[in-house]
Amino acid sequence: MFAACRFASGSHGTAMPRWAATQWTSSLPRTSLRHQRPSMWARLSLLAPMIVPRARRQLRGIHIGSVPRTRRSARGVATRRPMSSRPKTMSSEEYARLPPLSQDGGDEEAFREYWKWFNDPQCWGSWVERRTHPQISVRPFWYNVDTDETVFDAPHQEGTSSMVRKESLQLDGVIEELSVKELRATMQDPEQLQHLGLTDELLARRALWEYETFIPRVLSWHDFQYNTFWFFISDRDRGSNSQEKRDGKRGFFTAESEQNKKMFAHDGFFNAVAELASQRLDCMHPINLVYLLWTFTRAGVPARDFFSQAADHFCNGRLPTLDRCGLGTLVWCYSKQRHRHPRLFDRAAKELQRNVRVRSLAPRNFQNTMIAYRWYGKGHEPLMEKLAEWMPRLLDDHDERRPKLRPEVMFSYTCKDGSVVPADSFRINGLNIIARGFVNLDVCTPKVEACLESITDYVIRSAKRSPAWMRTEGDLCAFTTVIAEAVVKGWTCAPKLLKQLEAGGPSTNTRTFGFTPAEYAQLVKSLSVDEQRNRVELGHFVSCFPSCLRSLVQPLFFHLSKERLGEGSADWSCLAEGLSRVIRSGLPWRDVLEVWADAEQQDAAGPGADELELYLELAVSLCFWSAFADRSSDSPEALGPDLAVAALHASVPRDSLAAMASWLEGNAPMLPAAVGPNLATLTGGVKQELPLFESHILEASLQLLLRSCSPRLWESEEWMPLFRDWRDGRSFNALLKGALYYEGPAILLIQTQQGHVLGALSTVWMDSNGKFSGSTECFVFAVQPAFRMCRSTSTAGNHFYLNSRNKYAPRGVGFGGQVGFCRLWLDADFEECYVLESDATYAKGLLLPSSGSLQISFQVAAIEVWGCGGPEAAQAQRAHRERIEGVREQARKVDKARLCENDFDKEMFLGNTFSATAGSRADPKEDKERAAAD
Repeated sequence: MFAACRFASGSHGTAMPRWAATQWTSSLPRTSLRHQRPSMWARLSLLAPMIVPRARRQLRGIHIGSVPRTRRSARGVATRRPMSSRPKTMSSEEYARLPPLSQDGGDEEAFREYWKWFNDPQCWGSWVERRTHPQISVRPFWYNVDTDETVFDAPHQEGTSSMVRKESLQLDGVIEELSVKELRATMQDPEQLQHLGLTDELLARRALWEYETFIPRVLSWHDFQYNTFWFFISDRDRGSNSQEKRDGKRGFFTAESEQNKKMFAHDGFFNAVAELASQRLDCMHPINLVYLLWTFTRAGVPARDFFSQAADHFCNGRLPTLDRCGLGTLVWCYSKQRHRHPRLFDRAAKELQRNVRVRSLAPRNFQNTMIAYRWYGKGHEPLMEKLAEWMPRLLDDHDERRPKLRPEVMFSYTCKDGSVVPADSFRINGLNIIARGFVNLDVCTPKVEACLESITDYVIRSAKRSPAWMRTEGDLCAFTTVIAEAVVKGWTCAPKLLKQLEAGGPSTNTRTFGFTPAEYAQLVKSLSVDEQRNRVELGHFVSCFPSCLRSLVQPLFFHLSKERLGEGSADWSCLAEGLSRVIRSGLPWRDVLEVWADAEQQDAAGPGADELELYLELAVSLCFWSAFADRSSDSPEALGPDLAVAALHASVPRDSLAAMASWLEGNAPMLPAAVGPNLATLTGGVKQELPLFESHILEASLQLLLRSCSPRLWESEEWMPLFRDWRDGRSFNALLKGALYYEGPAILLIQTQQGHVLGALSTVWMDSNGKFSGSTECFVFAVQPAFRMCRSTSTAGNHFYLNSRNKYAPRGVGFGGQVGFCRLWLDADFEECYVLESDATYAKGLLLPSSGSLQISFQVAAIEVWGCGGPEAAQAQRAHRERIEGVREQARKVDKARLCENDFDKEMFLGNTFSATAGSRADPKEDKERAAAD
């Protein structure tokens, strides 16, 4: 599954697809093109085996460093050189030689940051800082080696250092020169192994070198077969059983279980690998380590000590660095090995329950996870609930007008041959495994029952529509058996599902469209649905909402039900499916804008600039009043979306609806998320009101707009005032008193004398003593007169600057740029304040109206700092201040008794205190002897 193409001809000795070779070789120097002729170089490799492997490694960009000046033949003694498994930096030419990234694995910049932090994780006291996998967006996290705790909000620790790593493996002679293909053939010939002197220990070193140097860039498990020379079947069966190979029955991950011993090397080799790998766990990327464990599992080699050490290694803050397949395969390996490691299974379950992680899972990952935890047994019900909550979004039938082409409703993988595979291709036998896991573990909750309904519906559709290779004989019968077991166990939904399977299709009258039975019953009651006619009236739908929303939800009613504008009623099934989709997955900006585009009669050329401006105003109004539905427009505190609409009108491009939607997704991605929870009240859900805060700079609509910049801000609790100059006094010391040591994201708001509003967010509020700090989550923004987000585009680290102590560096607060020339700068007196049009840290964009110069100065009218980290961040700030105050208080007091609390201190500090009068004092020992003599 999901692989971008690897340059097989250069690194693995197999043919590269012509289309991939054309694209890839176009970026290489002309002198490197000769390596793309596999047939010629394969013949040449028979004469000189050492030439091709060296060229291949250079082509792969694995060995970074000096090339040996001299080299003998493959059978002679080669010059020793370290084969670095972890190059510190890569030049642009070396990066150009790497394969293209798969689409769902993060962009080039995200991958660079992820790889950089794997190569050089930073230590902050007892905390180790790393980065999560680009597949779930590169985000910093910290692991505490003392408390065994993993957090995603920066803890306070002063001082940083790099981790010390083991030296890279060094190889000599034949074991270094033979290619993977040649090693694979040699390992199947014991006489050749003995002739070349290749012992299990040497082969184990080469195996670890392959896995330590492999860069898991394209996120493809199938790519590991090209590094695994102890896997035999792909070369031995090349050219035979072609039909079986096309059917996917003879491959690295798909061979029959009884062939495992024939597929892999003997146990002695694996034991040597386990012994060496146990000493070098830090040297291998966690994803590579997962698939090394996988080869042990498929070969049937237990290696329990090695697996125990590897499990502890993963639990020590490395699970968030795995991609989705690595995480699912990891727990699968331990279940297949029957290796019960409670700490690993608990930590993996906790990681899998994070929304950003479970959202990224694909069918194979759901299946592997269920296999593992079904074997482990009860005790992880929250994980089962989370899996059941997120599976239906890949299972349910979707709107045919909008096929599953967007990331929020499907995943797709670029295969080695260039084809794209949709990830909603669940197979019935895989769903059998998942459903049986739910039933065997007896996790009968509303979410699991709703998921089982979606699985049943999918199985019926798949049996009717899917191609033959998607199912095998007896799949449907096996699934029916699972549902029958649920009936026996007393599951509420099971009898209905069994009838659906017997009838061969879902009944419209019994479908709940992804809602739980209780939610569905409440929805039918709220809308007064006429289930006999399968219709719902527009008036019943509109009357469920406050007066401020009724005119805005009418077009939404027609959009979700696919009815023509002006109809008095709509098809109930279509409306229920649309409501279910919006409540569960939300509305992207394009859909929100299309609500109004569908209601307008457009020209063939599409909507013009005026129409797009109107769509934007109505869409923002819908989002605003959905967020504040309980607040009437005629209340004492008058609310309205006007300022937010004006700020967006001044910024959003109006070239086309697609361009407008794309800009909004990049700058205010969370604003449409206000619509779904408001619609959920129809099912009996309770919508939590977004809290407002008392600000003299931002009114309600601008607060909502600022919250929508990121998921973390949108989901944050009530913001806490850390500093407000109109209440705390305008001074730098007052700002430090309120904001310093705040352990969470906090927003700096500035209003200029001209009425313009701008600011920035930082995740770290520590005095960095004249240096930069912060993370890629920092950003700068403008709110009025035009709304604009400038997110971090650099991993260099110049995100946030705060200095109050170092008198040799500028004192003040800054974001981006460099010391003395920040993108946004407030000096300690709040008098010399300015912004720049661009810098190397944040995206380009004007934060203030241009004055024609690079630096735009402004006068401050108001300043506020708001903490967005919730009660935990505030408590951590108070605890940190108490610790500092305790240290200061202790420093003020001197306990003289503690100066000499041991013999060494007494001798050191008081040894010669009475030496001047020592001769005039009697010796106690002599007195005792004299008394005894008398």
